[in-house]
Amino acid sequence: MPNFTSDTVLTLTSNIVTRKEENSKYVVYNPATDELHVLSRLAYTILKLCEQPARIDEITELVEESIPAFKCDQGRVEVNKLLHKLLKRGLLQAA
Repeated sequence: MPNFTSDTVLTLTSNIVTRKEENSKYVVYNPATDELHVLSRLAYTILKLCEQPARIDEITELVEESIPAFKCDQGRVEVNKLLHKLLKRGLLQAA
């Protein structure tokens, strides 16, 4: 798992293609790896937040503002886990 701090800046990997599906799911294609990923609405929202470089603490704060249930320690842990997954899948990259 990549190491990062709250000051780490993340950005969307270039050339990612997204398409909305039914039931608030999104299909994301990464041409660099030739892989399709099915994302939840939250994961897709985080990708959108990273279209411009953003620090991890900024991303977490924006998620907490839009989904108050994430405004707790466990919510922050879940957002961090999701960020790690998106990095591992090559959909986000450290800037």
